Amino acid sequence: MKAKQRGGAGVDLLLGLVSIVFVFAVAVGVDWVAGSASCGSRWGDSGLRSKYSPLSGCLVRLSDGRWLPEDRVREIDVKP
Repeated sequence: MKAKQRGGAGVDLLLGLVSIVFVFAVAVGVDWVAGSASCGSRWGDSGLRSKYSPLSGCLVRLSDGRWLPEDRVREIDVKP
């Protein structure tokens, strides 16, 4: 005779949800680390502060204190 399984479907569902959350968290973590390193390396020598977040991307702080997306900032060297 087969033994009855108790809560088999509920445990499988919970395990599936936990797995999905774990994979999503790892993907966001990898994106955060890679994006932060990339953003810092692009703006590190400019003298401007930069920060990265997965939702807003790479932001650069201007001298007046505003944070702008990096694609809206252009640093021009006007020294001869």
